[in-house]
Amino acid sequence: MYFIYLYAMKRLVFLLFCLLQLRVHAIQTIELSETAEISVVTCASGPISWQAYGHSAIRVQDTANKIDQFYNYGTFDFQDPDFLVKFVRGKLLYFVSVNSPAEFIYEYQMEQRSVTSQILQLTQQEKQDVFNFLVFNSMEENKYYLYDFIYENCCTKLRDIFKDKLKPIVIEGKPQPTIREMLDYYNKYNEWQDFGIDLLLGMRMDKKPDSASLYFLPFDLENAFQMTPDLVKRETTLYESDASTIKKIKPGPGLIFWLVFLLLLIISIRRGNGFAFGKTGVFITLFITGILGIFLLFMWLGTDHGCTKWNLNVLWLCPLNFFASFFVWRKNISKWLFDYIAVYRMFLILILITFAWFPQQFHVATIPLMLSIILIISTILPLKANYKLNM
Repeated sequence: MYFIYLYAMKRLVFLLFCLLQLRVHAIQTIELSETAEISVVTCASGPISWQAYGHSAIRVQDTANKIDQFYNYGTFDFQDPDFLVKFVRGKLLYFVSVNSPAEFIYEYQMEQRSVTSQILQLTQQEKQDVFNFLVFNSMEENKYYLYDFIYENCCTKLRDIFKDKLKPIVIEGKPQPTIREMLDYYNKYNEWQDFGIDLLLGMRMDKKPDSASLYFLPFDLENAFQMTPDLVKRETTLYESDASTIKKIKPGPGLIFWLVFLLLLIISIRRGNGFAFGKTGVFITLFITGILGIFLLFMWLGTDHGCTKWNLNVLWLCPLNFFASFFVWRKNISKWLFDYIAVYRMFLILILITFAWFPQQFHVATIPLMLSIILIISTILPLKANYKLNM
């Protein structure tokens, strides 16, 4: 019985192999004509957070074979019941979708985002190789990939197809920006998004991009194609938006947090009783910073996102604050809590002193936040451990 089962399995594997070979052969028999064109398509930024960095796709046109298709590596299933959990944990699968020109461009017309195309100067064999790869890669069994914000996205997939042709961009007289600085450029209209990203992304984003992370953003990839000699045959505009420039969101976090700090400082000075914010103020401060720290620690240790690891924001958004916050409500505050708060305050002061030289670039809006935390928790330190607070 075992041998019969083994024989049947071998026959099944052989049959599947033959079917796969026939499918691959069917792809290879579609030969592009001499007039076929391969284009890299770049879509403009939009006002919504996930639209800020633009989008990239590949277009294949061949009038003789009646082919005009967009290969889009930025597709995901929003209807997945576990979408949010998978997205947060870095386990969301993206996939290649194939769209007609009308389908692809319609979305960007509705969002008022311009779409441009760079038709590439490729040999006939290079066109055929790219087309074969795209068709094979868009098959059901091949089209899925694990998304990564920096290393595996709609742009890097295109970059990898043409990486042997692209020449590194060197800007004379200017230092090469870090990955975080490259992202900052696209968040200049939304300081709140920039602040959130700086909180979420770890120390790895403060290095200069290497060959594995170069051109991970659509507009940088578009520039790389343009600056590579004899690669772009011509450029065309597929859709030009008549929308005005994206408006900057005001006020930004820096202004808001400085106003909050000044308000807290005024309250502290006016009360002048050594414990201006009571147990409630200290509890809220420790609780919120602790919750945020736990979240950042989870994004570091509990997810597959490479860009959220080694995040030094957990030094001032300390996860231990969450647990310490509940001991504030005790009638007699323990001596260890005073010691903990004193050490935590020292860490905040050291971070502020070394802010410009810190190994991870913090957003400047964290300065008034840290000052506010120091101000609130400092009011509890002069009190003795056995002091009974009647609040």
